[in-house]
Amino acid sequence: MRLRKYPKTLLLLLALATCPLAHAAAPDPAELERFRTEQLELREQIETDARYAHVDASTRRRLAELQDDAFARIDAVLAGSRPAEPELAAIEESRDAIAHLTKEIELDRPRCRNAPRTGSRMRETTCTSAREREAQRAEAQSVLGKTRGCRGSECGGD
Repeated sequence: MRLRKYPKTLLLLLALATCPLAHAAAPDPAELERFRTEQLELREQIETDARYAHVDASTRRRLAELQDDAFARIDAVLAGSRPAEPELAAIEESRDAIAHLTKEIELDRPRCRNAPRTGSRMRETTCTSAREREAQRAEAQSVLGKTRGCRGSECGGD
């Protein structure tokens, strides 16, 4: 069998193939700058836009800390002062944390609708967040499930 002839070579190739540095792609400066620009725009929107008035100070502070950490790491990678691979992994972790936090912010953002009140022509504005709407939907489904719990002979009918 020919594999026995080259065991050290195969082990070396296997080690190189699984080594993170073997697959380390050079950081794309344009992608890093695009990420920085998006985050700066998001930071400005959260501070000035009325759509984000519901965001409390601690959440704003946490988002700013995550963004500042990512910006420092981007600067280090672009300057070449630190190894790119660990920094890119840390930037990706920061990006995931920021995405999770912005998703939470969006779930808490109220959406308003103007609809007629039941039994009246008067319109009423109601504002609810996505979390509240989901809870209301789940509650309604639960109530509907309870009323449809039996059918035909199960309910005493024929």
